[in-house]
Amino acid sequence: MDPALFPALELAGDDRPTLLQWLRRPEAKIAALSTWIRQNLDEEPLHGVVTTVETEAKYAGYIAQQERQIDRLKDSERRRIPPEFEFSHIPGLSTEVKQKLDRVRPQTLGQAGRIPGVTPAAIAVLDVYLSLGVRV
Repeated sequence: MDPALFPALELAGDDRPTLLQWLRRPEAKIAALSTWIRQNLDEEPLHGVVTTVETEAKYAGYIAQQERQIDRLKDSERRRIPPEFEFSHIPGLSTEVKQKLDRVRPQTLGQAGRIPGVTPAAIAVLDVYLSLGVRV
């Protein structure tokens, strides 16, 4: 394949995508670049490496989102809930969730999130109240 015919291979400029931007497109396949890759490496690339490059390019946004979620989960494990915290006075929590939290009395936000029936939305509401330092 002639790189001159493939605008994605050119450096970013004007309104043309970079190779990375092109690879992120669902219809883009790195296999379409196999000849160009071989010519520039002067050897046959390892199949696993080429596939990894394509996968990481296509899923970089999802991977970053998962990493942020992992960081939030780690933070929630350290986020203490005061022992005297009154779950029953928090608007936005269902009666069922309030009762479960009162019964279990989790020590951290992470523990609260692992209680069956306590939804991510309920944890978000609880997190807001803890962040504001609201004593209910």
